[in-house]
Amino acid sequence: MDRKKLTSYFSLIESVPWLCPTCKSGTLEIIRPSLHKKITQQSHNILARYNGQWIPEEVEYRYSCMFQCRERSCNEIIASSGIGFIDIIGYKPDDDGGYPDPIYDDHFIPKYFEPALKLISVPENCPDSVSESLNDSFKLFFSSPSSAANNIRIAVERLLTELGVPDKTAQGGFSKLHNRIEQIPSDYKSFKDALLAIKWNGNAGSHQGGTQLSVDDVIDIYEIIEDVLKKIYDSDQDRIAEIIARINKNKGPGE
Repeated sequence: MDRKKLTSYFSLIESVPWLCPTCKSGTLEIIRPSLHKKITQQSHNILARYNGQWIPEEVEYRYSCMFQCRERSCNEIIASSGIGFIDIIGYKPDDDGGYPDPIYDDHFIPKYFEPALKLISVPENCPDSVSESLNDSFKLFFSSPSSAANNIRIAVERLLTELGVPDKTAQGGFSKLHNRIEQIPSDYKSFKDALLAIKWNGNAGSHQGGTQLSVDDVIDIYEIIEDVLKKIYDSDQDRIAEIIARINKNKGPGE
């Protein structure tokens, strides 16, 4: 996972940092005629206080646009919307030796993508119940990190069900996630601490009035769940384990 990509903006003068959610390999490019931006009314009100003077730092946009996958065998179209701002990208030297003039450009911060970006790698063998919860979290990540974290927590609940951990107590009541993690089968005990870490941040995302999660807090548990799922469901893990066992058994090369 590239954490920087999940906290990036985009502009018309730089390459878009995200991969296509459909083919998962092609990069995205903005369809320029599709970009629509409007200055917010709040920004207009602020600028009015300056008697018509243009103050770029006070400008905020709302935008919508379309991206297209650059992989021509895919050509997927992705819709996006969000906010924008103006920032300095450089300086133009003053011919008279005075202060250089700043050069400004628009920058855009996404809040929504449709279809949602795939923020982590999910193994093909991962159960649908788990991957569906993760896909729900991907849809919410850019607009509501806490809600995204809550959906990662739900993915852990469903993972435990897939691993055979009951979701009900012996008396038929609801079993808390913490207790379910403690009951994880012995073959998966090594993942207990990782799942508890996700639970703590996921709890913060699900409880109103509690600790507010930052984007980095959510990325932390994305990295953890990605590692857990890879180790449980990625067939390459089994293949590598078999190679290791074969070499150790033969004490070197051999069939």
